[in-house]
Amino acid sequence: MKKLLAILLAAAMLLSLAGCGLFEGSKSTEPASTTGEPDATGDPTGNDDTNYPEHFDFDFGVIKFSAGEFDIEWGESANIGGNMGKEDGTPGDEGAGAAGAIRIAGFQGYKAPDGGYPDDPESKYLTLISQNGPFWENLVKIEASFYIVGGEDAETDDIGNIETFYQDGRDGGWNWKNFGGNLLEQTFDPDSEDEDDGFEFGDIMTATWIMEEFLAKDGVNNAVFGNPPKEKVEGDGDWGGGGLSKFGVQIQNDGNMDGFQGEIRWTDVKIYVKSLEKFMEFVDMVEEKTEGRNKLDEDLKDKIIEVS
Repeated sequence: MKKLLAILLAAAMLLSLAGCGLFEGSKSTEPASTTGEPDATGDPTGNDDTNYPEHFDFDFGVIKFSAGEFDIEWGESANIGGNMGKEDGTPGDEGAGAAGAIRIAGFQGYKAPDGGYPDDPESKYLTLISQNGPFWENLVKIEASFYIVGGEDAETDDIGNIETFYQDGRDGGWNWKNFGGNLLEQTFDPDSEDEDDGFEFGDIMTATWIMEEFLAKDGVNNAVFGNPPKEKVEGDGDWGGGGLSKFGVQIQNDGNMDGFQGEIRWTDVKIYVKSLEKFMEFVDMVEEKTEGRNKLDEDLKDKIIEVS
C-alpha cells in the first residue's frame, strides 16, 4: 500500500503577500538559497512527524518562484504558473490556484496595482518580460527543483502526473504544449515491483524548461518567437508579442474522488542564458520601469549561468 500522509496546512506559515511590484504572489520567510543544495530541516509547519527539505523564494526580478497552495478537484489539474485561481496566487472558488508560484514580470492575466505603473497608464507592463521575444530567445533553459506538501486528508495516490508546460505569446497563437514526461518518475519507477512504496510528499523533483525543445515541437511558430512586444491595435484588447506568455508545471489528480489539496515549495532554481549581459539588461529594464519594485535578489546572481 502507498504510504498515507496527512499534513495540516492550517498550521503552515502564513505566506506574506508582496504588496507592491508586479509579482504580488506568496512569499516564503526563508532567505534565498545560494548553494543549490537544499538543507534537510524539520518540517517548516512545525509538525515533528515529518522532515521536509528547506524551501525558498527565488526572485530574479524578471521571474520569481514562490511557495504556493493549490486545490485540484476530482479528475482535474492545477497549472502551477498558469493564471488559474485568484490574483494573489491562492486557490480560486473553482479550485486550481498556485498562480503566484511562478510569476513573470508582466505576467499575462494579472492586473497592475491601483494607479498603474510609472508612465504606463494603459497597462503596457503586461509585456515587460511575458511575451518579450528577445528575452526568451536569450534563454537556454530554466531548472527548478521542488516538492509537494499534502493538505489534510491528502494521499500519495491522489497525484498521477506532474508535467511541464509552455505557452506561446499572442503572436504564436497562445500555443500550449505539455511535454517532458511525468516528473513523478524521478521519485519512483511506476513499473517496478516496489511501486507501492511510490511517491512520497517531500521527494524532490526537478522541472526543466528548454527553449530549443519547445521550439522543436510541432505547431510552434519559430518565426514569431523572437518578436518583441507590440502595442495593441484598435479593436484588439490584448497587448502581445512573441516568446512565452507563461510556463510552469501541471499537477494532475489521478481520478481520486477526494481531489487533492497541497502546496508546492521550491528548493533550487537556476537560469541558463546565452548572454549574461543581455539577461542583465532586461533585469535592469524591469527594475527601472517598476521604480525598484521588481529587482534581482543579489544572492541569486550565481544562479544565472552563461552557456558558451
